[in-house]
Amino acid sequence: VDIINMSWGKSDPTDEATTLIRQAETAGIVLIASGGNLSPNFGAPEKPYYPGNYSQCLTVAGVNAQQATDGVSIVSNHFNLLAPGGNVRSAWFTAPEASKTKTGSSMATAFVSGVAALMFSVRKGTQAELTATLQSTAIPCHFSNVKIIQPKAAFDAWTTAT
Repeated sequence: VDIINMSWGKSDPTDEATTLIRQAETAGIVLIASGGNLSPNFGAPEKPYYPGNYSQCLTVAGVNAQQATDGVSIVSNHFNLLAPGGNVRSAWFTAPEASKTKTGSSMATAFVSGVAALMFSVRKGTQAELTATLQSTAIPCHFSNVKIIQPKAAFDAWTTAT
């Protein structure tokens, strides 16, 4: 395993998850996590969301086709990268041919994990190298509808993978 896509989460860390995250990091596995979605279950966007809040993870939030927030992803200072997350058609579990259109950080995380896998098919690297490549090839984004302390960027899959 080279990459783990983590599109799940909770508002508090657990000892089990912390141990597994550390073991994966030690093994050189790249960890890509969703930054979480706005939900009554998880509180305010400023509240940490796990596993995305672990420092070992590259944490992703979603944007829509206009590079505005997708309206669901938590966009805070706990994430590293923005990716397409609005109205993404995906396979669905109800039947082999089923699909569903979804919005959120899990959709965006799958995009980043896919580009990471494409990058690794050409040259395997570390979490730090992957993060640096994704961020250095990203398109700067500055939102008027979201308060972000540091500038964030949306990754550019074509430039990153080529």
